[in-house]
Amino acid sequence: MKTLTLQHRQPSVAWNSVFFFIASIGISLTGNIQLMMAFFPFVVTRSFRDEVSFLAPSVILFFYDPLILLQFVVFVMGYHIFSYGVFLAKGDVFKISQLYMALSSFAVAYIATKNVSIALTFAVIQIIYYHELMKTLDWLNKEFSVPRSIYAICVISLVLLLIQFLPQFLESVMIIGLIFLCFGCSPLISITSFFFMNLLIGGNFNYEIFVYIYLLSLLREQTGLMLLVYFGLFVMHVENLTQVLLVGLYLVILLLLSKEGIPVETEQIRQSNSKAYLHKQLNHFSMIFDHLGTYYENISAVESSFLKSMSRALQYTSKKCSHEDRSVETIKNQVISILEGYNIGYEDVMVEESDEGFLRIVCSLLHFHAQEVNDVLLPLLNHILPTPMECSSINTSLKHLGILNVEFISSPPVQIDAYADSLHPQICCGDSFSVFHHSRNVYCLISDCMGSGLEASKISKCIVNLFQRMIYSNIQEIEAMNCINKLLLSDAYATCDVLSFDRYHRSVTICKSAANPTYLIRKKELFAIWGSSLPIGIVAHIDVDHIHVEVEKGDWFVMSSDGVSVEEILTWMKESENLNARKEVNRFVEILKQTPRNDDSTILLAKVV
Repeated sequence: MKTLTLQHRQPSVAWNSVFFFIASIGISLTGNIQLMMAFFPFVVTRSFRDEVSFLAPSVILFFYDPLILLQFVVFVMGYHIFSYGVFLAKGDVFKISQLYMALSSFAVAYIATKNVSIALTFAVIQIIYYHELMKTLDWLNKEFSVPRSIYAICVISLVLLLIQFLPQFLESVMIIGLIFLCFGCSPLISITSFFFMNLLIGGNFNYEIFVYIYLLSLLREQTGLMLLVYFGLFVMHVENLTQVLLVGLYLVILLLLSKEGIPVETEQIRQSNSKAYLHKQLNHFSMIFDHLGTYYENISAVESSFLKSMSRALQYTSKKCSHEDRSVETIKNQVISILEGYNIGYEDVMVEESDEGFLRIVCSLLHFHAQEVNDVLLPLLNHILPTPMECSSINTSLKHLGILNVEFISSPPVQIDAYADSLHPQICCGDSFSVFHHSRNVYCLISDCMGSGLEASKISKCIVNLFQRMIYSNIQEIEAMNCINKLLLSDAYATCDVLSFDRYHRSVTICKSAANPTYLIRKKELFAIWGSSLPIGIVAHIDVDHIHVEVEKGDWFVMSSDGVSVEEILTWMKESENLNARKEVNRFVEILKQTPRNDDSTILLAKVV
């Protein structure tokens, strides 16, 4: 007899609470209420557990200065009461809290210094920190995520602690702290943090050093130029061996940060980690389907072929997700240079580029008018980018006033205007069709099931829906049609006719399975494209016709079910006014209505524009 032992899984460590606990100890040891106030909003918005983990160690302040602890307790109570009042008034807690934080910071700084200028400076610093913190709330949904403003506060806290214990190394500690700030934060946070830190230590630090480090951080991608500037600005101040060693230490830190990044999880690192994890998971799923397909080879060829196809599709998707194109970063820098060069404020710029060269750019612009997007920004982008762009959407942010979200997409060399309709004598049409986009392609599809009525409608709709989902899963057209053929192998059978337009390569791929001929109309001449493949569902394996045609602007492609005759197509050609696809299909349907019909008739027109 076998005995099963139940093992209890150990609860996972709440690393964010541990981080808040350690940060609270460090900041409390600095004895500075300004740092506590700057860190507190981040903690309180996460959870009650995180808040307690931060507040519990703050009693250390009592041994440093009881008055500071009392001030912080009053601030915490006031913040909770204020936030609750704003919540009851159904206001935006995040936005209004920014003013409360600034006012509190001003009051505490004024009480401590009796200097209005310093107090105002602290208020402005608090507004900047809070604004950068609440600009995006993605970190609320992550277990461990440190926004750059909070990272800056942690660095400042560590610097203040080291200065207390090593006052003789004040300048060296400050330089190292500034290196981590400038190389780990945005320019706004870097500059703000420098003034914050300089105020907290009494303004005894040389501004020139900060300017040097900040310039070096801007050159982090150009290691050679960064080293040249470094030696030119720092080595000239070396007077003894100790300074040589310190300059060498600074250089090592600079090189490490320029190559490896800051030692905390930034947004870029999180995204790369998530992509690597997704790539790994997709590979695992691909192998699962591949092994299952191998197992089913001697059991069922249908299931084996389908599983192998899914495996290849997942593998293709995995490679696509793991592909990193450096040109994306170059394009992003070009867009940012345009925005900064023409003094266009922005909060975020996102650039995506597919394997085929399709570009998508999303910008969050500050105080920019919608009418200026097409008049000013779009021409500038078209001047610097390798492919023509067009504005696809302009939206005003309801959550953040003054922010305009604009999306640009690259314009393909050709566009496809497609439309379809059916004329059927029965209540249910046995023909089904679809026009859809995937990646850079436009797909046009018609399936005509044998017979008519409800059963024929179910089969043709099933073929159309399965094909569309397989294309979305990155399964190739021929492979998708072969999979559908094996899955639907039965007494009923249907045709499948597919046009796949590649708008960037100016081409179309025609795949046919016992379908009516596809007609190409070019310069008023009619060309028929025939196929000889068997219908879907009649035999276990079919050889899908696969034809590749280069397209030109002005081409018309005519797809139809077997209820439409070539004479009706010629009649439509004579009456056509070369309008858009929808109007021409409506005209074609009127022609079809002139003849009594016993079979379902579907027409699909696609125009290259």
